[in-house]
Amino acid sequence: VLSPKIVQNNKQVKQEMVASFFESFFSKVPEEPNVIPDDIPMKSPLTQLIDDIAMSVQPSSQRIALLEDACNAFNHRDQNMHDVELHEGAARVLFAKLSFVIAIHASDYELKTVCSALEMVHRGSEYGIEQTYNMIGFEVLPLLVKVMQIPFERGQKVKDVDGKANLTSEDALRPSSQKLVRGAAPDGARVLLSVTSDVKTAVQKATKILAAYSLIPAAKVKMAHVPKMLHALIAITDRRNAMTDAARFSALATITNMAHDENNRIAMASEQNLIDSISRMAKYEESDMARQCSALALMNLSQGDSASVPLIDENEILLDTLVRLMGDEKPDTRRNAAIALYNIACADDNTIRLAKHRDGVILEALVRIVASENDVDEARLNAAEALFNMACSEKEEVTKRMGDYPGFLYALANVLKTDSANTSTGVELYVAETLRRMAEVTNSNMAAHGALLGSLVDSSCWTETSCIAEAFEHQASSPDHREIMAKRPGLLSGLARQALAVGANGEKTRTAAIAAIELLTLVDSNRPILAANEGIMMALTRASFGEAAGDDEDAIRLAEERNKSVQLALKNLVQAI
Repeated sequence: VLSPKIVQNNKQVKQEMVASFFESFFSKVPEEPNVIPDDIPMKSPLTQLIDDIAMSVQPSSQRIALLEDACNAFNHRDQNMHDVELHEGAARVLFAKLSFVIAIHASDYELKTVCSALEMVHRGSEYGIEQTYNMIGFEVLPLLVKVMQIPFERGQKVKDVDGKANLTSEDALRPSSQKLVRGAAPDGARVLLSVTSDVKTAVQKATKILAAYSLIPAAKVKMAHVPKMLHALIAITDRRNAMTDAARFSALATITNMAHDENNRIAMASEQNLIDSISRMAKYEESDMARQCSALALMNLSQGDSASVPLIDENEILLDTLVRLMGDEKPDTRRNAAIALYNIACADDNTIRLAKHRDGVILEALVRIVASENDVDEARLNAAEALFNMACSEKEEVTKRMGDYPGFLYALANVLKTDSANTSTGVELYVAETLRRMAEVTNSNMAAHGALLGSLVDSSCWTETSCIAEAFEHQASSPDHREIMAKRPGLLSGLARQALAVGANGEKTRTAAIAAIELLTLVDSNRPILAANEGIMMALTRASFGEAAGDDEDAIRLAEERNKSVQLALKNLVQAI
């Protein structure tokens, strides 16, 4: 039996032997310098930052510090560098962090910071943003919707009788950054919103990201069908909800871009409060950009064929807005408003509302643009198209109101009287068609009949198309009109001018005018008046010696019709001559 002292001595010997062995072993290994092998790549600062953000969970101070570092790193305007950030996965990691922040109900400051970093990396090129959307876009759209809903989820619904939000004394004592404001929820309910400046900034950044995505063709349709997306965007555009101007403009831009897709228009136009909200924004905003975007959004939403054009019903604010936009200083805004009215007029049921609105104020606005020599041709053309669409309505009340509106028909004729009319870019074509259509639906029992005949006289210089001559012919086809027409001052001279027309459409114009003269000669009391008119007799004489202007069937047919009308007219006038 060994004593404790001996055992202790033996342990000490063993330790010394082991130490001696390892010392001798490692002393034989040559020392190598501390060098990182070439095949192990070093992480770039960008990659390291993104990885650190992805791995950070707790504490919140660490997460926020890293997000602040990200904002400092990403806050620049180099598109190529932003494309690199997107390629390295910055958007993917930040969206994951946004999901985490929302899930744990983190502070408003952290929410703002992560949304700010996300908006910064989305300042890249269209290609870079499109590639990012293709990889993660559709999955992250609901996250952006959640951010936009935060102010309204915190809102307190108001149930008072008069429908106004009442602030209590407790609300008045809140810090200035957390004041309750009166607002409107996406469903239209009145609410009190508790909105901090950080939440407003977060919403602003989310809408800017959505505006960037809405430029991607593949994203437009999907975005319109994300649950509650439209509701949130509509609520943000509402001034009553006190969001930032940048947020409201970005939300409006997103709506505009989404409405540009044909597949979205019907669903979006039927969305409750959408058109009203856009109209309200255009009507009350002082910003040129807001009005221009609103006009473009309304134009996009109103496009479609006659079966899919939205019905405006009693939507006074929409029509008031379009009238105001047609008087805007910006030509593009006026043009877009005129196109919206043209689109709306494609539905026959809408034309009555357009003609009746505030006793014809829309007619006045459209004519003002058409007659303006200072306006761009495109805006004038769109306004002229809108008037023609209204004139083609099958609703008798529409054309009656158009004809009865003071100065309307003469204003159209004045457009055709200008020296530059025959060199126009198309505006006069629609004006002439509108006058022809008005001649088809106006008779001697209407108050507008005298104004119609006067406008045809004033526009008889227009011979680029056969519209005015056809309007004379249509009026003369009614026995009740013939004596009135022959006795109308200047009408026979204007009709003779049409019967002597030359040019590309001269054949059709002369044929229609000669036919109108022949119809007027059917009234006995008209014959002396016609026979005494030098222009009428010259037109008939020239037409009696005229031949077909070509060998095609149409030219031959028109020549035969003219010759027949001339023979009948001269036969009727023989006794008077």
